[in-house]
Amino acid sequence: IILKSAKKIITLSSSLKNEVMRFENLENKIEVIPNGVNTQLFNSDSEDRENLIIYTGSLIKRKGVEYLIKAFPAVINSYPDFKLIIIGEGNEENNLKNLVKYLEIDKYVKFLGQISQNSVKEWLQKSKLFILPSLEEGQGVVLIEALACGTPCIGSEVGGIPDVINNDVGTLVPPKNTKDLSEAILFYLNNKDIWHIKSRNSRLRAIQYFEWDVIGKKIVQLYDSILLKDE
Repeated sequence: IILKSAKKIITLSSSLKNEVMRFENLENKIEVIPNGVNTQLFNSDSEDRENLIIYTGSLIKRKGVEYLIKAFPAVINSYPDFKLIIIGEGNEENNLKNLVKYLEIDKYVKFLGQISQNSVKEWLQKSKLFILPSLEEGQGVVLIEALACGTPCIGSEVGGIPDVINNDVGTLVPPKNTKDLSEAILFYLNNKDIWHIKSRNSRLRAIQYFEWDVIGKKIVQLYDSILLKDE
């Protein structure tokens, strides 16, 4: 009833648009307008990074963090000086910590729990890669925060993630595929020149497509178009 009566519908991603269209053919009503990011707050002052891989988000099943942990032994086999930083809380936290112990990679994985937005920004700024191994995802705001920090991203090819990650800024991998995930991580660690190119592209993509001023103008234009039709 709500979708049919709406004059316009905003979805955060192409994937969510397709989901809405399962209910009814509403394509002419739907506008895809993603969430945005404050690129002044989330910024990139330097390409000098520490040997860190980062995930930040809820520690729940659909985020697929277990597959990132399972992929990490292959990374440290080649790069034993790297650490995996996991930020967030959720009902899978104990299971994930037990998995780390089972794989005997305790000294390579650090759980930080819930931290402030400013602290998240600082971790994104000093990490080499951001990983979002989700099994489903509406969009993934933290992806655009990572891009704004100049941090290349690797994400599952599900939901709204492909709307954010393209070949210019990162890599998409099949969900639950630990082999492809570890290989994608190692590709960037093995190719520093490519990492630098994608780091710069990440920042540019965030400014061009996801800066809140850009997103805000799209929303205002949409509202204006509705008001003009009503006059």
